[in-house]
Amino acid sequence: MSRDSVRRHRDRHLSAALKAVATRRETAGAVKASDRAEELYVKARGILDAAEESGQGSLALAAIKELRATVELLAKLSGELDERPQVNVVNVQSSPEWLAIQARMLEALAPFPDARVAAAGALEELPEVES
Repeated sequence: MSRDSVRRHRDRHLSAALKAVATRRETAGAVKASDRAEELYVKARGILDAAEESGQGSLALAAIKELRATVELLAKLSGELDERPQVNVVNVQSSPEWLAIQARMLEALAPFPDARVAAAGALEELPEVES
Protein backbone atom coordinates (compact mmCIF):
# COMPACT_ATOMS: atom_id res chain seq x y z
CA MET A 1 0.00 0.00 0.00
CA SER A 2 1.24 3.45 -0.79
CA ARG A 3 1.29 6.36 1.62
CA ASP A 4 -1.23 8.19 -0.53
CA SER A 5 -3.72 5.33 -0.35
CA VAL A 6 -3.37 5.11 3.43
CA ARG A 7 -3.81 8.89 3.72
CA ARG A 8 -6.92 8.81 1.49
CA HIS A 9 -8.39 5.96 3.55
CA ARG A 10 -7.71 7.87 6.77
CA ASP A 11 -9.26 11.06 5.42
CA ARG A 12 -12.38 9.34 4.05
CA HIS A 13 -13.11 6.58 6.58
CA LEU A 14 -11.83 7.43 10.07
CA SER A 15 -14.29 8.82 12.56
CA ALA A 16 -13.86 12.29 14.02
CA ALA A 17 -12.93 10.74 17.39
CA LEU A 18 -10.11 8.68 15.86
CA LYS A 19 -8.86 11.71 13.93
CA ALA A 20 -8.78 13.68 17.20
CA VAL A 21 -6.73 10.93 18.88
CA ALA A 22 -4.27 10.93 15.96
CA THR A 23 -3.99 14.72 16.13
CA ARG A 24 -3.30 14.60 19.89
CA ARG A 25 -0.57 11.99 19.35
CA GLU A 26 1.07 14.10 16.66
CA THR A 27 0.87 17.21 18.86
CA ALA A 28 2.23 15.37 21.90
CA GLY A 29 5.18 14.18 19.84
CA ALA A 30 5.90 17.75 18.85
CA VAL A 31 6.75 18.76 22.41
CA LYS A 32 10.45 19.50 22.60
CA ALA A 33 12.73 17.32 24.66
CA SER A 34 13.90 20.42 26.51
CA ASP A 35 10.30 21.22 27.52
CA ARG A 36 9.81 17.69 28.86
CA ALA A 37 13.13 17.93 30.73
CA GLU A 38 12.04 21.28 32.21
CA GLU A 39 8.83 19.60 33.46
CA LEU A 40 10.90 16.84 35.07
CA TYR A 41 13.10 19.44 36.72
CA VAL A 42 10.10 21.24 38.22
CA LYS A 43 8.68 17.97 39.57
CA ALA A 44 12.00 16.83 41.04
CA ARG A 45 12.52 20.25 42.60
CA GLY A 46 9.10 20.01 44.25
CA ILE A 47 9.98 16.59 45.65
CA LEU A 48 13.28 17.91 46.96
CA ASP A 49 11.60 20.86 48.68
CA ALA A 50 8.98 18.59 50.29
CA ALA A 51 11.63 16.08 51.39
CA GLU A 52 13.74 18.80 52.99
CA GLU A 53 10.75 20.25 54.81
CA SER A 54 9.73 16.85 56.19
CA GLY A 55 13.29 15.83 57.07
CA GLN A 56 13.42 12.89 54.66
CA GLY A 57 17.14 12.83 53.95
CA SER A 58 17.23 9.80 51.66
CA LEU A 59 14.36 11.13 49.55
CA ALA A 60 16.09 14.51 49.38
CA LEU A 61 19.30 12.86 48.17
CA ALA A 62 17.38 10.91 45.53
CA ALA A 63 15.72 14.12 44.36
CA ILE A 64 19.09 15.88 44.21
CA LYS A 65 20.45 13.04 42.08
CA GLU A 66 17.51 13.40 39.68
CA LEU A 67 17.91 17.18 39.59
CA ARG A 68 21.60 16.82 38.77
CA ALA A 69 20.82 14.44 35.92
CA THR A 70 18.07 16.72 34.62
CA VAL A 71 20.30 19.80 34.76
CA GLU A 72 22.95 17.86 32.83
CA LEU A 73 20.37 16.84 30.23
CA LEU A 74 19.12 20.41 29.88
CA ALA A 75 22.69 21.65 29.47
CA LYS A 76 23.29 19.10 26.71
CA LEU A 77 20.05 20.00 24.95
CA SER A 78 20.76 23.73 25.13
CA GLY A 79 24.36 23.36 24.00
CA GLU A 80 25.82 24.63 27.29
CA LEU A 81 27.47 21.26 27.84
CA ASP A 82 29.42 20.08 24.83
CA GLU A 83 30.83 16.59 25.20
CA ARG A 84 32.34 16.40 21.74
CA PRO A 85 36.05 15.54 21.74
CA GLN A 86 38.32 18.55 22.00
CA VAL A 87 41.72 18.98 20.44
CA ASN A 88 44.21 20.99 22.46
CA VAL A 89 46.94 22.70 20.49
CA VAL A 90 50.25 22.91 22.34
CA ASN A 91 53.17 25.18 21.54
CA VAL A 92 55.36 22.39 20.20
CA GLN A 93 58.35 24.62 19.59
CA SER A 94 59.02 25.09 23.30
CA SER A 95 58.31 21.49 24.32
CA PRO A 96 61.26 19.43 25.58
CA GLU A 97 60.62 16.82 22.89
CA TRP A 98 60.81 19.35 20.07
CA LEU A 99 63.93 21.00 21.49
CA ALA A 100 65.61 17.56 21.70
CA ILE A 101 64.70 16.80 18.07
CA GLN A 102 65.99 20.19 16.97
CA ALA A 103 69.30 19.67 18.81
CA ARG A 104 69.76 16.19 17.32
CA MET A 105 69.07 17.48 13.81
CA LEU A 106 71.63 20.24 14.15
CA GLU A 107 74.18 17.78 15.62
CA ALA A 108 73.64 15.45 12.67
CA LEU A 109 74.24 18.35 10.30
CA ALA A 110 77.52 19.38 12.01
CA PRO A 111 79.66 17.81 9.23
CA PHE A 112 77.73 19.92 6.70
CA PRO A 113 78.08 23.54 7.87
CA ASP A 114 76.09 25.09 5.01
CA ALA A 115 73.22 22.66 5.50
CA ARG A 116 73.34 23.19 9.27
CA VAL A 117 73.10 26.98 8.88
CA ALA A 118 70.26 26.60 6.38
CA ALA A 119 68.35 24.18 8.67
CA ALA A 120 68.87 26.40 11.73
CA GLY A 121 67.58 29.40 9.79
CA ALA A 122 64.54 27.47 8.60
CA LEU A 123 63.79 26.31 12.16
CA GLU A 124 63.99 29.88 13.47
CA GLU A 125 61.57 31.04 10.79
CA LEU A 126 58.85 28.62 11.87
CA PRO A 127 55.76 30.52 12.99
CA GLU A 128 54.91 30.42 16.68
CA VAL A 129 52.00 28.13 17.50
CA GLU A 130 49.46 29.59 19.94
CA SER A 131 48.83 27.42 22.97
